[in-house]
Amino acid sequence: MHRLMESESSDAARVAVLRAMQASGATGAGRLRGLAGRHFAEIARVLVAGGDLVILNFSYRDDFAADRADLEQLARAWGFSLARAVERPCVSWDAPAFHLVKRASPAAGQQ
Repeated sequence: MHRLMESESSDAARVAVLRAMQASGATGAGRLRGLAGRHFAEIARVLVAGGDLVILNFSYRDDFAADRADLEQLARAWGFSLARAVERPCVSWDAPAFHLVKRASPAAGQQ
């Protein structure tokens, strides 16, 4: 996600909050299998259960519904829930915002 991911934790191995801005310039199904999929795999690895992921400006295609659909698919695949999607949360920036929460591991007996 263009090295703009930031974490808020003193533990380098596991984080509770992660922010990503300008997440991906690519569009289409290739993104889900490619760069965004690899990023989600890493985020799922380091984010604690119940941790928050906030993505601003997932793509440049200017299609909020398609971005939301892609993120919902990625969320399901990597153990996240889409908690909130806002098309234009900022007054001075037209980037949509997506808030995802990492679900507890099914192995832990929780969903």
